[in-house]
Amino acid sequence: MKCPSCAGDLREQCEHSCSSCLGYGIRLRGLNTTGAIGICPVCFGTQLEPYWTDGERSIYHGDCRDILPLVPAKVDLVLTDPPYAARTHRGALTNKVKNGSGRYRQGGAALVTFASFTDEEFVEMARHCLAISSGWVVMTCDHRHAALTFDWPEHIRLGAWVKGAPMPQITGDRPGSGHEAVLILHNEGKKRWNRGGGAAIWHANVLKDPKICFMPTQKPLGLIAAFVSDFSNPGDIILDPFLGSGTTLRAAKDLGRRALGIEIDADYCKTAADRMAQAALPLAEPERVEQEKLL
Repeated sequence: MKCPSCAGDLREQCEHSCSSCLGYGIRLRGLNTTGAIGICPVCFGTQLEPYWTDGERSIYHGDCRDILPLVPAKVDLVLTDPPYAARTHRGALTNKVKNGSGRYRQGGAALVTFASFTDEEFVEMARHCLAISSGWVVMTCDHRHAALTFDWPEHIRLGAWVKGAPMPQITGDRPGSGHEAVLILHNEGKKRWNRGGGAAIWHANVLKDPKICFMPTQKPLGLIAAFVSDFSNPGDIILDPFLGSGTTLRAAKDLGRRALGIEIDADYCKTAADRMAQAALPLAEPERVEQEKLL
């Protein structure tokens, strides 16, 4: 089978950079009824050079607000973890930062150093995600932001990630938080997920091992793999516009999904690419992922 744009073999390197696959020409989704090329699994139609790719999953370094408008087709699932509200970022503290005397700082130090989202920025981002998804949009997010969608027709459910061994309340003057919101949106049309009448509750331990925790807000692989398993099927295309250290793409690779990740921080892009270079974990499908085995 030949690429209609450059006549390159679909499983070989194209001889020149065609407008649809940037010279990769590998494993295209084929032709639609009009004879046009299907979405390239490397550039996803953006015609941008990826930071990293294995031909079915790609990482892009840049601001998702610049890249998302360039994606010309729908994906099957948007799965992401956007910045939280400024108040939440300010309240996220750690007791593992030492002061000048070598002792751990009393009262905690800032855990999150990247920019927060305003309400307007969150709404704009969520609308972009809905526009590019053919079905589900699932995100761990600030509960204040999630509340902004409650009256939307696309709002389906507010689920919860129940944390095992959560971070204690550093100030000690109030209960600590033991869960995070999981916002579940869906465009108009028939809905289907892979857990029947199951509840929108997921259990996973908080990451604490520095060997597998590469950023302060990284979500457990088991949690993200459960989302991938619950809301998509093998061969589907998943988009994560806030890729971070690459957990969504790692889960997509392990569970046989195609995926596109966008990350603004070059260091996290490298971390994600390094994680993707590791061999895939032998996860069963379609059985439900056992989260604790992936922590």
